[in-house]
Amino acid sequence: MRDIHKVFSLLRTVFCAVIFLCTPALAQSSVYNIDSVEVDVSASNAVEAREKAFEEAQIKAFEELTERLLTEQERAAFVMPEIDVISGLVQDFEVTNEQLSAVRYKGVYTIRFRPSAVQNYLERSDMPYSDVTPSRPVLILPYIQVGVRTSLWQYDNPFMQAWSSAPSDKNTILPLGDLLDVTQAKDDPALRYDKMMLDKMAARYQADTVIIAIAEPLPNEDLRITLYDTENVTPRHMHSLLIPADTETMDSTVYDRAVQEIRAILKQEWKVQTQINPAQANHVRARAQFDNIQEWMRLKQSIENVSGVNSVIVQGLKPKEAIMRIEFAGSRERLNTVFAQAGLNLTPPNTINPYNAQLAGDIIYDINFTNGVY
Repeated sequence: MRDIHKVFSLLRTVFCAVIFLCTPALAQSSVYNIDSVEVDVSASNAVEAREKAFEEAQIKAFEELTERLLTEQERAAFVMPEIDVISGLVQDFEVTNEQLSAVRYKGVYTIRFRPSAVQNYLERSDMPYSDVTPSRPVLILPYIQVGVRTSLWQYDNPFMQAWSSAPSDKNTILPLGDLLDVTQAKDDPALRYDKMMLDKMAARYQADTVIIAIAEPLPNEDLRITLYDTENVTPRHMHSLLIPADTETMDSTVYDRAVQEIRAILKQEWKVQTQINPAQANHVRARAQFDNIQEWMRLKQSIENVSGVNSVIVQGLKPKEAIMRIEFAGSRERLNTVFAQAGLNLTPPNTINPYNAQLAGDIIYDINFTNGVY
C-alpha cells in the first residue's frame, strides 16, 4: 500500500510539472484559436454545401488570424494563400452549431491553427508578425483641451464621456474618477504630471502603463488628438491624428470615433513593439543562479517557452550557476517585453562577471524569475 501511495505521489508531481512547463505554450497557442467563425453556403446538394462551408470557414479563420498577427501595413502587403496551404496549417476544428437542408449549410466553427506551422509559413514569406497579446491593459487619461487649458475630471468632459460609454475593451481601461484619482492625476496642465503618482495609479488599476490622450476641438468641429506615453518623467509623444467631423452620424460622435481610432493605434503600437522579424536574428548571453537542478530546469524551460526564443545553448554549467546563449528573433526590447510577460527578468550584472573578459563584445546579463521564486 505504501508503494502505491509513492506511485501516486510521483505521478501527481510529474503531472504538476507538466502543467507548469506547458502553461506558456498554451497561452501562446490561444492566439491561434479562432472562435465563432460563421458560414452560410448553398450548393447543389448538402454534402457539397458542407464541404464548401468548411473551406470558407478555414479561409475566414485565417484572415482573422492574420489580423491578429500582422500590422495594417503588413496585411496590405500580405497575399492570402490557397485553401490547400491554409488547410495544412490547421491543427483541428469543431462545429459548435450547424443547420443543414437539402442544398444549404449554416455552421459556426472553431478553427485551431498549429502555431509552429503558421510561424514557419510567415517566416518563409519574410513577414514580420506578433503573437504576443498584452498581459495587462493600459490606463487611459482622456483630457479635453480648450485654448491652452486642459481638463480631465470636469463633469462636462465629452472625451471622458465617450470613453465611459464605449464598449468594453480588455486592452484599455478608464479610471473611476474617485478622490484618489483626482489627487494622482491633475487637471491642468496635463503633461506636467507626477511620475510617482501615475505609477501608483497604474499599480492600483493593475495597468501596464498610463497613456495621456488630449482631445482638442477645432473651430471647424474637427478633433485633434495627441497621445503621450508616461513611461518616463517627461512625456513621450506617441501619435497625433485628426478626426474629421463631417462624417458624424446620430449614432457616432467625433469623440466616439476618436476612441475607436486610439484603440486601433495602441493595438498597432503593441504589434510593432512585440513583432518577430524573420530577418532580425539576435542573441544575448545570460547567467542564471539557482539552488538545485530542479530550479535550473524550470528556468531553462520557461525561457525556451517564450515566444520568439529559438534556442537556449548552455555554454557553462556549475552546481549553482549556468551560462547560456539565448538566440531569438526580433529586437532586444521585444525580448524584454515577452520575458516580463513570462515572469522573467533580464538585467545587466551588478558586478563584473569573469565570463565577460573571456567573451569580448558580449555582456553577460543576469536572468531570473521576476518574483525571485523558482
